[in-house]
Amino acid sequence: MQLIKKSNGFTLIELLVVIAIIGLLAAIVLVSLSSARLKARDAKRIADVKQMMSGLELYFTDHAGYPSSGGSANPDFNWSNSSDASWTTLQTAMSAYMSRLPLDPLNQTGGWAGAGYYNIAYLSCGRAYMIVYKLENLNTLASPGVNYCGTFYNYAGTITIGPGSN
Repeated sequence: MQLIKKSNGFTLIELLVVIAIIGLLAAIVLVSLSSARLKARDAKRIADVKQMMSGLELYFTDHAGYPSSGGSANPDFNWSNSSDASWTTLQTAMSAYMSRLPLDPLNQTGGWAGAGYYNIAYLSCGRAYMIVYKLENLNTLASPGVNYCGTFYNYAGTITIGPGSN
């Protein structure tokens, strides 16, 4: 009489199918996490700029004007840009109102938000200011622009805000 040995393990095919299913599920989760990170960075950008606007209003109350901008080569030397040393100069002026000025979560160097980079740009003529930044979520509508010191500005694909903006 011949004994038949019963196997308690899995076949190679069964193991490969399970590994393929796990790999597919992991890929789906990674894509979902990437979208959540993007939304989180955009929420941080919006909250940081609103906090900066509050600090600027406090500065205006004490000094009857907004802090001057300047020094950044992007887009020209009239701006302060979070990606270079001009931001440090603005931070010094704002130190009594904010512990630190916000930086974009990606804070790319070499350009400015109006050219598609992720950073924060600030421009002031004393009686008004303008902040330009870019969101990653393409479903978020860009702002309609802002009237700044008698000139209307609208940088494509950015959020451009000033006093009285939401």
